[in-house]
Amino acid sequence: MMKRLAILLACVCVSALSAAQKAVVSDVLHLKTTIGSFKLINGEGMTTFTFEGTVLLIDVVGDVKIEGTVKKEFEDPKLKRKAYFGKGKMTITGKWRGVQWFGSNMVGVVKGKATVRLQGEFDKDLNTGEYWYGDKVNNKLPWYSTGITVACPEDLRMNPQPTRRGGYGGG
Repeated sequence: MMKRLAILLACVCVSALSAAQKAVVSDVLHLKTTIGSFKLINGEGMTTFTFEGTVLLIDVVGDVKIEGTVKKEFEDPKLKRKAYFGKGKMTITGKWRGVQWFGSNMVGVVKGKATVRLQGEFDKDLNTGEYWYGDKVNNKLPWYSTGITVACPEDLRMNPQPTRRGGYGGG
């Protein structure tokens, strides 16, 4: 009896492990909005985005590349903060405590890890923006006008999928 129980338990564990291995977690987060804001908190890796508006960098340790008409408007070395304004592209590689943007026409990518707060605003077509992970272009999720916090890499616990278990009341 104990031998059968051990074999059954081993089969269940292998089955659960196989299901977990099938779940692919992406460390690439795509962002797109016509008008809104985001904040990347305690990040590490690379982020790049085109935008119009204002960007606040907090305690960035790494490389910051700026293109377009983006100009530094403020710097406080004591607080490790820099503020930029304009239209263009920003690429940040390294670690940061915060990267905060608000404005319009933003398209961006985060590669690595960060906690991401998104705040959407309705544009003229009543869209708030969208985000998606990796190559899941057919699974775009909305930025909410009430705000949403997402994780990079993707946290599968934040988007649970129902699992059919059979048994009582089912079919």
